[in-house]
Amino acid sequence: MANKFKGEYEFKAGDETFVMSFSADALVECEAALGKSADQIVEMFNDPSKMTLAAMRLLFWKGLADQREGFTLDQTRAVLKRLLPSEMGEHLARAFILAMPDAPSGDARPPMPDQANGTGPASSTDGVS
Repeated sequence: MANKFKGEYEFKAGDETFVMSFSADALVECEAALGKSADQIVEMFNDPSKMTLAAMRLLFWKGLADQREGFTLDQTRAVLKRLLPSEMGEHLARAFILAMPDAPSGDARPPMPDQANGTGPASSTDGVS
C-alpha cells in the first residue's frame, strides 16, 4: 500500500497494483538519464511540447524502480503495455506531484538563530563558562 506522506503513488495496470515514487535518489537517476535538472524535468510536465513519450517511459521506469529494487526497463515496458498513453501520463504526473509538493510560502529555509538573541546560555570568550 502506498504512503502518500512518503511521496508514494499507487496505481493499477491490468489486474496488478504498482507503487511508484521519486525519492531524492530516483530524481538523481532521472536527471542523469535525461541530462536535465529536476527543475527542467518539472518544466517538461508544465509544457507538454517538451515532454516526449521516451522521456515519460524513462521517468516511469525510474519511479517504479524506486520502489522495486532491480526493476528493469523490460518490466516497465510490460507494465506500460497495459496502459493507454494518457494513463501513463496521468500516473506519472500524480507520482511526480507527490514527490515535489509545493514549498511553504515565503522563505522555505528556517531562520538561523541570531547570535545576539540566541536561546541558550551565554558562552564565555575563552570557552570556559
